[in-house]
Amino acid sequence: METALEMASHRKGWSFDWLWHVYKPMNKPASTYDVTLSHFYRALGRDLTEWKLWAEFLDDLDPRLFRLSDVAQEATLVNPRLLKKLFEWITLERRKRLFTGTTDGLRDLIEAPGKVQRRQSARGRQIMRVVEQPGLDAFEQRFRELFPELNELPRQLSPRSYFRRRLRGHA
Repeated sequence: METALEMASHRKGWSFDWLWHVYKPMNKPASTYDVTLSHFYRALGRDLTEWKLWAEFLDDLDPRLFRLSDVAQEATLVNPRLLKKLFEWITLERRKRLFTGTTDGLRDLIEAPGKVQRRQSARGRQIMRVVEQPGLDAFEQRFRELFPELNELPRQLSPRSYFRRRLRGHA
């Protein structure tokens, strides 16, 4: 995990993109995809402040994230547990701002809500143009005929239904 993070650290803005590999606010990961560097460190009885890129990681995060989330960057440097408050703020803010289920990363959090709303609305219209293509239902049916084992899986919402529900009232 440290090696992957070190490889990523050579470009500006890497910290936000890799935050979810450094920390997630869960004591016990539900799957291998939930395991973060903080889980490894906890299992080893170590603290994230011992990670050689810890200060660089925090320094690379946009200062506006700390200001908007009311988490002090300097305090987080000595107390990695403050990442929980930062992570929770990011999650709540994304829920408020992102209704298409897509993200533009850091921009969605630090740009003005109105600008994010306009971008999300435009994206929602693009998604609906794709989802409402006349042949989509026939394609999905043909796909299930070609791969009958898919019929044994629990049915999920069709893309059309999923996005209609998500985008209702936002387009």
